[in-house]
Amino acid sequence: MKKIILPLFLLTFFVFALPSFAQNTEKENPVKAQKQNLKTQLEEIKTQACKNLGDKIDKKISSLEENKSAKETVYKNLVSRINEIISKLKLKNVDTATLEKDLATLESLISTYWTSRDAVITKLNESKNFVCGSSQGEYRARIQEARTLQKTVLDNAKAIRDFVSGTLRQNIKNSKPARDTSND
Repeated sequence: MKKIILPLFLLTFFVFALPSFAQNTEKENPVKAQKQNLKTQLEEIKTQACKNLGDKIDKKISSLEENKSAKETVYKNLVSRINEIISKLKLKNVDTATLEKDLATLESLISTYWTSRDAVITKLNESKNFVCGSSQGEYRARIQEARTLQKTVLDNAKAIRDFVSGTLRQNIKNSKPARDTSND
C-alpha cells in the first residue's frame, strides 16, 4: 500500500498543481509581451527619428547646393561688370588703380564667402554620420559648428553687399570722368 501512495501522490500533484503553475506563467507573459512590444515601438520611434534627422540634413544640403548656382551667377556677373567698367575707364585714360584694388578686395570677399559656405556643407555632411547611434554629443557638436559657420556665411554675404553698395559704387562714381558741360 505504501508503494501505491507515492505514485498516487505524484499523479495528483501533476494533475492539480502543474496547471496552477502554468496559469501563473500565463499571467506574467502578458506583462512581458507588453514590455517587449513597448521596446520594439521605442526602437521604431528611434529609427524613424534618425531617418527624419537625416532627411532634414539632406534637405538643408540640397537647398544650399541649389542656391549655389544662383549665387555663382550673381557674383560672376558682378565681377565681369566691374571688369568692363575698368576697361572702359582705361580707354578714356582714367586712373583705375582704386577700382582695381576694390576688385581684388571683392574677389577676396567672394572667395571667403565660398570657403565658409563649403565648410557649412562639410559640417552638415559630417553630422549625417553621427545622427543615430551612441555619439549624440558629436552630432550636436557638428550641428552647432554648422550653425556658427552659417552665421559666418551670412556675415560674409552681407560684407559683400555692403562693400559693393558702399565702397565700390562710390569709387566708380568718383572715377568717372567729369562731363564737359560747356558749349564752346
